Amino acid sequence: MPVAKKHKHVGIKWVTHDQALALLDARARRVLNISGKEFVAKWKAGEFKNMDSGDCPGVIGVALLASASERPRGRKKQKRGHR
Repeated sequence: MPVAKKHKHVGIKWVTHDQALALLDARARRVLNISGKEFVAKWKAGEFKNMDSGDCPGVIGVALLASASERPRGRKKQKRGHR
């Protein structure tokens, strides 16, 4: 009789904006030895545009954290069907 595979339950952990900024700062300091704010400024200025991910393997992860740590922009949430 085949043994049933046990699946590990993977959940989502929601973080606050401040927690996301702290994660970004810690990762940027560990990978690039700069602050999270400094990374975001350099990223927006295009300083990492021509960098190959092989040159600095952690920069992609830091960039993903940077985009996740930004406050959402645009319209406020509205109920469906109400304009």
